[in-house]
Amino acid sequence: MTALDWIWLGQALGPGSPWAGEVLRSGIPPKELYRLSLAGCLPETLAEPLRRRLAQPLSRKQVAQWEERIRACGVQVIPFSSPAYPPLLRGLASPPLVLYAWGDVGILRDSLCIGLVGPRKATPYGLEAARSIARDLVSCGAHPVSGHALGIDSAVHEGALAAKGGSVMVLACGHDRDYPKDTLPLRRQVAAQGGAVISETLPGEPFHRDSFEKRNRLLAGLSMGVVVVEAGEKSGALDTARQAGEQGRDLFCVTGSIFEPNQAGVAKLLREGARPVTGAADILTEYFPLYPERIEEAALRALEEGPTKRLASRGIPPKNPPPQAKSPSISRRPAAPKEPDFSFLPPESRSLLQKLGNGKAHIDELAASLGENGGKSLAALTELEILGLVKSLPGGYYEKA
Repeated sequence: MTALDWIWLGQALGPGSPWAGEVLRSGIPPKELYRLSLAGCLPETLAEPLRRRLAQPLSRKQVAQWEERIRACGVQVIPFSSPAYPPLLRGLASPPLVLYAWGDVGILRDSLCIGLVGPRKATPYGLEAARSIARDLVSCGAHPVSGHALGIDSAVHEGALAAKGGSVMVLACGHDRDYPKDTLPLRRQVAAQGGAVISETLPGEPFHRDSFEKRNRLLAGLSMGVVVVEAGEKSGALDTARQAGEQGRDLFCVTGSIFEPNQAGVAKLLREGARPVTGAADILTEYFPLYPERIEEAALRALEEGPTKRLASRGIPPKNPPPQAKSPSISRRPAAPKEPDFSFLPPESRSLLQKLGNGKAHIDELAASLGENGGKSLAALTELEILGLVKSLPGGYYEKA
């Protein structure tokens, strides 16, 4: 199976297509779908609108154009089947079938990624908050994720660059399109400094009215949690927050002035249950107990003790605690780890973990152990990978993390 098969499928359905999930759940590889399309015998189990979209023959001229655009733009092509494909995106109802990228896509697999969003017309406070949080996330080994627009988005990437770390920039257009105007240098700088610039749009393709909404879905999907720095009543950041909630991501809001119009949307999110934060430490202490290997503990402790402290409501350790007092700051790993309890997992997930044991196994072998063709096992493995219990290997193999 080549990347070209996936590019054809992605182009036939279009970026952000709601049909992507149905195609993946069908279990039919893109190469076979194309063969069936040429033969005019796509299975009737696929919805009629989907069959019409797939009934698009591919000319050699079109293939040559795609290959030339990819070569000229210098993007990596990451199909859904690739081991480099970000595991968090596999759990979306309709994930992108192909990603195009500059930079180090490995940070989307092996690091803690936190989304930061806000308006183009941000306040000086909001811009400084975005830079500060991005800078501190990077200092602790995490990676901020944001869009590519003026205002908060640019401040996020500037903060990461100032800390000599990598951020993730999610585009609403192809890599070759200079939008917003004169911002291509920032993209290239992000990619060159250990970051990644991601899009599901093939270079050279037109820009659509709903491109930002589709971009926001990717931004939320790539992030473990999303931070709304500022948001007015009708801010596009609220769309990202909505999609983050639908995807089961954690939602945080930066606290600000009650007299600022850009806090109206933030206040609404806080009333609905978003967690207030005053800095990166508030965010990272939420994840340290779950992902201690992805966060630098010493750097996080320095943040907690520095000028940007955790919220008082979370319990800042007293300046001179009594000898017997326990610090309520970062949870430490137990000296003698207990036997893990996986009773919260569905039966098929527990079965796959047991099958993997201490070795590795191919997805076909794992699917056979569940007595099915791969759809259920792929979904279970994706969930286990998101939870950090298994990791995928090249060639379709999996092993315990």
